[in-house]
Amino acid sequence: MLASAVRSYINRYGVLPAQQLCVFTNNDCAYQTALDAQLAGVQVQIIDLRPQPDTLPADSLPGLAQAAGIHIHWNCAITAVHGKTQVKAVTVQQLSDDGSKVQGTALTLDCQCIAASGGWTPNVSLFSQARGKLQFDEAQQHFVPDSGVAINPNISAGACNGRFDLPGCISEGEDAARQALDALQISNRKQPVAAPPADPEDQPAQFAPRTLWAVPVTTPLAKGQRNISMSCRTTLLRRILLWPPGKAFIRWSISSVTPPLAWAPIRAKPPT
Repeated sequence: MLASAVRSYINRYGVLPAQQLCVFTNNDCAYQTALDAQLAGVQVQIIDLRPQPDTLPADSLPGLAQAAGIHIHWNCAITAVHGKTQVKAVTVQQLSDDGSKVQGTALTLDCQCIAASGGWTPNVSLFSQARGKLQFDEAQQHFVPDSGVAINPNISAGACNGRFDLPGCISEGEDAARQALDALQISNRKQPVAAPPADPEDQPAQFAPRTLWAVPVTTPLAKGQRNISMSCRTTLLRRILLWPPGKAFIRWSISSVTPPLAWAPIRAKPPT
């Protein structure tokens, strides 16, 4: 399984994929999966393709995993998986200095699941469709758009450009927007970028209703329609209206037969 999928099973659904887990990785992100799994009561071992660093910062994910007592097999690779209908064990061997082959004595580790993580890879499909050429980033070990080689003019920014931190994505997106405005000869003035919005689930109750859409229901629900969402499927888009700023809107629950009404002011101008 992907290491991110294992984390989703544990944190989102409260399901343990296995009682014994091997995390096979070449990056730090998978260490969070190992920590979450151990916290849930899973026996975890990590197989890391990278050589062991001289020092591990205490606040880094590998440092936290080491402090938590998780055994890390540095500079190792899984060479075999054992089990017919399910995973029962893996064979691990040391990598050579150049990483081109395995060497040394094989070690067998009992496990019921392998959480694999190969790192983050930019989605360069749109850039490639624009007949752009790629270049290999040695530091991050993945391909990124070569901004200097593109048949059709385009700008890559953020994760698709190999930038995965949020501040970097916002900064690159702002720069890309300014370049696009300059190319269109539209005057622009740098505006401060607002902080990313918080998760809607974390909003206080008084700010919870934020939907900008209102669907006027002028006829009763047809036979077989249990709620307003079914009625919306047969409603033409021209009947879906945006309320003007400052007006109230209707919010409905798709779980009830009779849609309850929830009213709240719209604080932002709706998109046109």
